[in-house]
Amino acid sequence: MGIQFLKTTLPPVLVDFVTRQGIDLRLLGFTLVLSISTGLLFGILPALRASRVDLSGTLKEGGRGSGGSAGSHRVLRLLVVSEIALSVILLVGAGLMINSFVRLQQVDPGFQSDGLLTLHTTLRGARYESDSQRRAFYRDLLDRTERLPGVESVAAANVLPMNWGESVRLEVDGQPARADGEPYSAEFRSVCPGYFKALGIPLKRGRYFLPEEDREGSRRLLVNEALAQRLWPGQDPIGKLLTVPEWNAAAYEVVGVVGDVKHFGLNREASPTLYVPFMEQPATAVSLALRTQGDPLSLLPSVRETVRALDPDIPVIRPRTMAEAISESVAMNRFGMLFLSMLSVVALLFSSFGIYGIMAYSVSQRTHEIGIRIALSAQVRDVITLVLRQGIMLTLIGVLIGMGGALLLARALNSLLTNGVSPTDPTTFLGTALLLIGVSLLACYLPARRSARVDPIITLRTE
Repeated sequence: MGIQFLKTTLPPVLVDFVTRQGIDLRLLGFTLVLSISTGLLFGILPALRASRVDLSGTLKEGGRGSGGSAGSHRVLRLLVVSEIALSVILLVGAGLMINSFVRLQQVDPGFQSDGLLTLHTTLRGARYESDSQRRAFYRDLLDRTERLPGVESVAAANVLPMNWGESVRLEVDGQPARADGEPYSAEFRSVCPGYFKALGIPLKRGRYFLPEEDREGSRRLLVNEALAQRLWPGQDPIGKLLTVPEWNAAAYEVVGVVGDVKHFGLNREASPTLYVPFMEQPATAVSLALRTQGDPLSLLPSVRETVRALDPDIPVIRPRTMAEAISESVAMNRFGMLFLSMLSVVALLFSSFGIYGIMAYSVSQRTHEIGIRIALSAQVRDVITLVLRQGIMLTLIGVLIGMGGALLLARALNSLLTNGVSPTDPTTFLGTALLLIGVSLLACYLPARRSARVDPIITLRTE
């Protein structure tokens, strides 16, 4: 069951690594030994303390209802404070991760992900050694998939968003080299003219590629806003020239500027990117994104059959919806949030039970005192306040200690926090403190309320 739970919560990149070995018997044995040793240790220590009881002193104090030494009380209070401090640390971490993940889900990826089916193919064999052979296959593939029932538009690219791509070095016409000596560079995407319409990437300036420009030697480029701002800050990039030395010595003209796309995931900034017509730089691998009218995955059999009709040896690799691709890009953030949330809930439960236990124990040891107070006309409110004060003091000490530890944890989590979530977010810290204080008040109130119902006559008669 535990392994199955891991499979459903771990990021896909970690599932095989963590679960392929099954249950490690050595690790299982170590866990069992550690659990049994912990139980024995915490069982033996109270037993040893009980075996050293001074019987004469105990009998003398028994008539007064005293129980438990000052040392044992200190240990109990220390345990409760430690539980509260640990709860604060984990709750703050979980709160920061939840806040970050919620904001991450609201990030605009730069394109419309709904209704997109994505898949990848790789051309292999002697039939596709030349660029002209690859171009012919891609033209047939695009033409056939566009005519499938339920397909509104098709995008073809060497790499789709939410996948790692490749970068190229640039030479900017009319601009000297950078002061640091490093060449200009940008992410490179080879796309068909319908790519931007199919993905819903907005045009900011100029125009998209024309159908007749999707050919060898068109020498046209589109750039995203990030690249335009880097290369020509405050200028109009339309008509500017760029050279990509590793392709050829010819200059490419910028004909349009498109919106930024978060190619590498919602938790990463948009990289400077340039786009060239797909047939200008035909790759051996192509990715397709089909915008559909209904459920994207319902079209998968038709797409497989289309590819098989063109070439039965061409595989259809990793078909999925774009929504699934986006979800995978934030899988590590989601796992961190779930993991810390589960730990914090467990810690909160333990600290609540700990506070309740020590307060119930304290009330039982102070029954004689409480009975006398009530006999001397103490009000119910006074008795409850007396008990609550002790519990709140322990809680405040634990919260203060926990806040210090939470600051250290938050700084360690800083690399996983996104979208402006500060590791010292005051809302998260304050909310955690209020939550712990509220839970502690409830855990203290129950034994306090019970103590206020003590019958002083029965208590004094017993004593």
